Amino acid sequence: PATILPGDSIFDAKNADPGTYRIRFTLDSTVVGCPDSSERDIIVNAKPAISLTGDSFCAGDSVLLDAGNPGATYQWSNGRTNQTEYFSTEGPHKVIVTISGCIDSAQVTLTINDVPSVSITAPDVKCTNDSIKDLAASPLGGQWYLNGDTLSSAILNPESIGDTSFVLVYEYTDGNGCSGIDTLLDTLYQSPEITEMPDLGTVCSSQSPFKLMALPSEPEGKWYINGDSLIGDTLYPDSLSAGVFDVVYVYTNIDGCSDSDTSSLIINDVLDVKIDSILSNCDNQGIETLEASRQGGQWYINNDSIYS
Repeated sequence: PATILPGDSIFDAKNADPGTYRIRFTLDSTVVGCPDSSERDIIVNAKPAISLTGDSFCAGDSVLLDAGNPGATYQWSNGRTNQTEYFSTEGPHKVIVTISGCIDSAQVTLTINDVPSVSITAPDVKCTNDSIKDLAASPLGGQWYLNGDTLSSAILNPESIGDTSFVLVYEYTDGNGCSGIDTLLDTLYQSPEITEMPDLGTVCSSQSPFKLMALPSEPEGKWYINGDSLIGDTLYPDSLSAGVFDVVYVYTNIDGCSDSDTSSLIINDVLDVKIDSILSNCDNQGIETLEASRQGGQWYINNDSIYS
């Protein structure tokens, strides 16, 4: 309660509740005149109630401090005079609040949390027909975005992107709620498509050399036989032993993107056929059986076929 200090005529509102207090002064005199008294009201106003809550925030951000007490006047340690102020440093930050002639102050020290360091490992992609790639970044546990869209899994499918530039973003949020972001800008190039390949089938080793043809054509195209590079585009069957061969055509465009296709080739050896000696020399000699080193062939006389 409010008190009047004895002998000092001092009104002490230190422990008084806010409100109106009526004080009376009485003078009793038996010496001069008659006794008298006087009254007046003293209003005790509440001092400002200030609650600056210490908080933490992420480096690069700021926190809003509110001194409360609308209608008061304010003096912050940064020189500002608003009820609320943003701060981006630890402080301490102090405010003096005056309302109805009453003054109080408060200060707070803030905590700044570091933003996590985030790094994307660039995926090895260049062409639209590259294989699907697993995305990698550190720290683990973040979220991937492709051209602003959230990726449901950490994979990149070049075919679905097409021949265009793309933006890859990785965002990681730590236990303090602070987020770090890394961004990768890259470009995919259109891969060529081989639309035509030769139907090689089966040939004999004695067959004449022939040209291999495919679309798109050379000079960007390159031929391989069982993994060995072919010089030019002419195949020489007699240079290969009998067997089955994978004839591969690889076409690379000006952007360095490639496509390949394979055709199967079977090469058979030429049969070594020899006719046995013929004994007939005279037109009156008897019939002679013709024999050759291999059975099952066809006989010809002067290029006309005979049946036996």
